[in-house]
Amino acid sequence: MALTKINTRSLSGTLTTSQYPITSNDLPAGSILQTIIHSPATTAAYSTTTSKLLQCDIVTKGLNSHFSLECSITYGQHSTDANNDSHDTSFAFGQKLTSAADSTVTKVSGQSTNTRHNFAGTQMTTGSAWYQTDVPFNPNRSDTHSGAYDTMNQQASFLDTTRSFAIGTAVSYSVWMYCQTNFYWNRVRHSPANSGMSYLILREIKA
Repeated sequence: MALTKINTRSLSGTLTTSQYPITSNDLPAGSILQTIIHSPATTAAYSTTTSKLLQCDIVTKGLNSHFSLECSITYGQHSTDANNDSHDTSFAFGQKLTSAADSTVTKVSGQSTNTRHNFAGTQMTTGSAWYQTDVPFNPNRSDTHSGAYDTMNQQASFLDTTRSFAIGTAVSYSVWMYCQTNFYWNRVRHSPANSGMSYLILREIKA
């Protein structure tokens, strides 16, 4: 009769993770190793600038992991102008080592046809933006309050499978904004009294 060898991890009730720790090596490919969320209550009004809106810092638990990004950007309507041609707006995902300066940020995905943005101070050149508008839509320009009391949003998600990081590498993923004229983040155009919240979710996935 064949003997059966019992693996201690198949036992229940008395074992703890401190006695028998499960590492990333024990998990199958596609497992989520960790999740980081950045959803600040900050509001801001910008004019003609590039700015980092969101950032998630992570210390890798797996070797050559993949990274899932999911974000939503909330912002106020740009103006009451009949022609918003002077209000170009772009959003992009960026990536760098956590200890490095923002000037080292490189793009993550992006549409090659998006060429009107300028993420100054980074290495994200044309084609880095996942969202770009040359003439923003202003749905409530003619209402009683000219759309000044409500927000809009843009969402994006992406799976980054291009990185080769050792276990224990401190990595940052971020969301960047470029505005040609003005931009109201997490708030309506009228004031911060009415607002919303943006978020970035970063997940490390075992390759």
